[in-house]
Amino acid sequence: MKILVVDDNHEKVEKISKAVLSAGIPSIIIQETSGTAARQRLRQERFDLLLVDLRLPESAGDSPKDGGGLSFFDLLLLDARASLPDEILFVTGDGDLAVASHKEVLSRGSALCVMSD
Repeated sequence: MKILVVDDNHEKVEKISKAVLSAGIPSIIIQETSGTAARQRLRQERFDLLLVDLRLPESAGDSPKDGGGLSFFDLLLLDARASLPDEILFVTGDGDLAVASHKEVLSRGSALCVMSD
């Protein structure tokens, strides 16, 4: 399984990687830290699963924004050159952001995973 994780938090990506590998799922996990970099990657490669942080910077060096992952996803839908995986999951470590964004995630036909420490 080839997984693209779009998250600027390296510790969270490490946790995701460990969980996938401990489940015995043979995987290649690639991280991009911004929406811009992830869009470019999705134009070049195909993935089986896309994990997107809800609080995501648009470009490298930008500050993460609440709902940045949703904005990134909306741009992907308009990008004819980007190859979207069949499975897309939004992730966050912020319970309040999860509650505030839950309906928005569902309206995009996706699911939300709240990660804890």
